[in-house]
Amino acid sequence: MPKDTKTKELLLECATKEFIEKGYKDASLRNICRSAGLTTGAMYFFFKGKEDLFNAVVEKPVNVLMSYLTNHFELEKKEMQKATYQAKQGDSDLESFIGITEELSPEDITSSKEIIKILYSNRELVNLIVYNSAGTRYEKHYRYLADGICKVRGIPKIDKFSIHWIAHEQVDIFLYLLEHVESEKEALKLSDKIVKILYSSWIGLFKEGLIN
Repeated sequence: MPKDTKTKELLLECATKEFIEKGYKDASLRNICRSAGLTTGAMYFFFKGKEDLFNAVVEKPVNVLMSYLTNHFELEKKEMQKATYQAKQGDSDLESFIGITEELSPEDITSSKEIIKILYSNRELVNLIVYNSAGTRYEKHYRYLADGICKVRGIPKIDKFSIHWIAHEQVDIFLYLLEHVESEKEALKLSDKIVKILYSSWIGLFKEGLIN
């Protein structure tokens, strides 16, 4: 392994420890470099600055989580496209589409368990970053799904506030687990209940009386 690669890995190791112990704001580049046996100037050979170093530290768990979510979202998009096509064809099986019926799919249960496993396996790093723009990607996705369901049902679009709220609810419940449930094993025991609660909230958006 090249010397520069070893030095970079050591720098990342020291930075990870510093960020976890003190958080991004209070972490010191000087302390990180001292722990790695480097000068602050030498650090700039590998990274542009504190933010770039922080991004490198959290990059792996973020990429793992976002890769999983992206794949999950793409599957749901394909289902929505299929449902929309079936609606145009007058398909009577349209109600089987996830998000239109009251039935919770096995995929939702599986997805919640996988997200919990990813979060708990990277718990300390996730706690560093998870509150930054929480819900942004979820919000866009749920807007897309909700608009499709409303179009298929012939009902008014769900208001912006409700979509924003449901997106954050989906994120916040997993953050609550990380903060209040110590072990992954215990968190997984709660996954079925969590998904049922979240799914009930999602279905509730399309109930008569809640639509603008």
